[in-house]
Amino acid sequence: MFRISAWRWPQWMLFFLGLCYLAFYFGFVSLGQVEHELERLGAQSPDATAILSGDTGRGEALFIVFAFLFLTPVAVVIAASTPLFLSAATAAFLNRLIRLPEVVGSLLFWIVLVGVAWVERAQWLPWGQWLLSLVARAFLLALRSA
Repeated sequence: MFRISAWRWPQWMLFFLGLCYLAFYFGFVSLGQVEHELERLGAQSPDATAILSGDTGRGEALFIVFAFLFLTPVAVVIAASTPLFLSAATAAFLNRLIRLPEVVGSLLFWIVLVGVAWVERAQWLPWGQWLLSLVARAFLLALRSA
């Protein structure tokens, strides 16, 4: 009997890749749109343009692309686990200190974290846009120099 709920991760991965193939095949997603978005992101930061100009070699661009693809999962795990750990520690501390339920303490931590990130967005948002622009230009140089 065919049950989707019994699928394991290899079946889901194959299903997702099949959907991506069908989306490209029927034109729902085209490489022209992807390249246009990469160009838009790559043109956002003049500093990234200065680092990866047109005369930069393909080797440098491929190294940046490889480093981005290789190190992104590690950075995502670190970036996700640090606030989760701090949330649990804050909730446990508030529970012991004032008998606040851990769920409420954790929710309070996340509200404060989002509020601080929103107020201080002028500090971290330009750096994030610069990094995104640098990676987009690296992808464009690596793809065009072929």
